[in-house]
Amino acid sequence: MIEVTRAPAFALVQDGGRNARRSEGVPPGGALDPFSLRLGNVLLGNDPDAAAVEWALTGGSLRFRSDAHVALAGAEVRARLDGVRVPGGQVLAAGAGSELEVERLERGRLAYVCVAGGIDVPEVLGGRGSYLPAGFGGHGGRLLRRGDMLPIGVPAGLARAGARLPPEARGVLPLGAALTPSIDVLPGPESGVLPPLEWDRLLSRKLTVDALSDRMGFRLSGADLDVRHYADRRSEPACVGAVQLTPDGTLIVLMQDGPTVAGYPRIAVVSTVALPLLAQRRPEERVTLKLVRPAEALAALRAQRALLLRVAGRTGRPAD
Repeated sequence: MIEVTRAPAFALVQDGGRNARRSEGVPPGGALDPFSLRLGNVLLGNDPDAAAVEWALTGGSLRFRSDAHVALAGAEVRARLDGVRVPGGQVLAAGAGSELEVERLERGRLAYVCVAGGIDVPEVLGGRGSYLPAGFGGHGGRLLRRGDMLPIGVPAGLARAGARLPPEARGVLPLGAALTPSIDVLPGPESGVLPPLEWDRLLSRKLTVDALSDRMGFRLSGADLDVRHYADRRSEPACVGAVQLTPDGTLIVLMQDGPTVAGYPRIAVVSTVALPLLAQRRPEERVTLKLVRPAEALAALRAQRALLLRVAGRTGRPAD
């Protein structure tokens, strides 16, 4: 068991998501930064999509009731294990009674506390992650609170204390992407809503991540678009990463808990690799959009998969 001894402002159990329930109106959910979740898991020898604690905003602490191996992935954090400073991206050995304190997130928005064996909460609709709007999954379908007890699953026995992520995976985000505010997007089904000059304007703007952004959607302000060509549309299916244009010119990027249908024009879609880059942005940070070709997005996805396979190979986990 893991005991929550001091809960941060935002922490909940998340996994790789529910990928077969959209026809029932259930969004995929899962980690907002699935790549960081998978890095932490494969470093421990877990299934890549095993459940972990998604941690954001403020500090807090966890106590391990039994021996465990743990790894911190995602945002750069200032953390201590039994009072000793510990790095992210490395397998840590926690003894029974050990306390892991996350003092603060120094860079990035989301950290993942992964444990060998995963967080063994019950599956609901094919996933273990929390879906807050409907109050199911995870630990009681809610944010974690002080005193909560999280069961640990049976480890695969592949975790090795001291094992580290390769250098290219140790930053806030994969493949060194934390060094640039650029977010790759592909044209969406209604990209024609914007005339070419408005597209040029959009791609040249520095957009601001709104403080109201959450697991359902990230709001980006500052586009200053001419929306005279905007027209109301009927609701149509929408995917994670869809970039919607609202009548006031604000952009809303649908995230993992976003609706499965949308009524605003879907002018673009954030690429699979770039979506975690956006999810890691804090309120008031600036981003720019970069229009890429499908071949470029696919190449980035293949590079990301190759990195995961290299990490898995270090633990002896089958490269599946």
